[in-house]
Amino acid sequence: MTGSAVLPYGPRVKWRLLIFAGVGLSLMASTAEAQPSRKTYRVGWLDSGPISAPDETAVRQALVGYHQDVTFEYRSANGHPERLGELATQLVRLKVDLVLAVGNDATQAAKQATETIPIVMLSADAVSTGAVSRLEQPGGNITGVTYSSAQLTRAWLKLLKELQPSLSRVAVLYNADLMSRTELANFEVAAGTEGTKVLPRAVPDVDALGALFAGALAERAEAVMVPGGPFTLLHHRRIIDLASRARVPTIYGYSEFADAGGLIAYGPSLPAMFRRAGAYIGRILSNTKPRDLPVEQPSRFELVINLKAAQALGLKVPESLVRRADRTVW
Repeated sequence: MTGSAVLPYGPRVKWRLLIFAGVGLSLMASTAEAQPSRKTYRVGWLDSGPISAPDETAVRQALVGYHQDVTFEYRSANGHPERLGELATQLVRLKVDLVLAVGNDATQAAKQATETIPIVMLSADAVSTGAVSRLEQPGGNITGVTYSSAQLTRAWLKLLKELQPSLSRVAVLYNADLMSRTELANFEVAAGTEGTKVLPRAVPDVDALGALFAGALAERAEAVMVPGGPFTLLHHRRIIDLASRARVPTIYGYSEFADAGGLIAYGPSLPAMFRRAGAYIGRILSNTKPRDLPVEQPSRFELVINLKAAQALGLKVPESLVRRADRTVW
């Protein structure tokens, strides 16, 4: 016989094949039905200031390993803390799965709006402001990332004294938000121990900034401190421009200020804090309870010095300070 022979299936074999095929299809259908549909979680983003694309990118990068689909419901007060209560209530009415609260006022508004929806906060002084009772065991429905403004304000004053050893008068710009008021109070305590006079300057709105800088200089302020609250972040370019025109050394709370032309900045890394908040969101959406997640604190702060700004002020930055900087900017 040449070529290949084709052997026809007998009736019994055909029936067996049909049975096996039917069983296989049934198993496939059962498996498909057993697999749960992928859930999309809704996270309410409640922010005291503007919501920026880099902040959202940092949060989403941290969510990559948690296998959840997440959409955000955005609510921003844009520097008007009095709006946060209603915005938090809106998110609760939407029945979001979690609230990301950015800023102390946003955290307080979210806390007042719900005791059941998990809240991940980014704030300062979480214990002293009453957001949580303890960092190690926050309890309740709130956890997240915080930092100590008392620690920061002492460091700000020491850095200013390194730049100007004879420093005796410092103006502090602050807004009505809880973060700025807390940082001002801590700065006054730190300055009192150093024999430095603090000139508090409340900022009612952006139009008042020019007059505030002029007033600080009229009272012989030798330096200006600008904490990193939502208002100052929103108007940071305007503030940097005024400080440059006034030719007064100014220290800021976030590296974004020095990157944009400010003299010196010391504080927590905002991208790092948002990434940690994103990781907490992922863990909570994966069924970890907020009360089981200790509130995190930054392990280190960033020191950024803008040498071009120092040169424009005719200020010589000590070499020891330059060596300690995480980054220098030209």
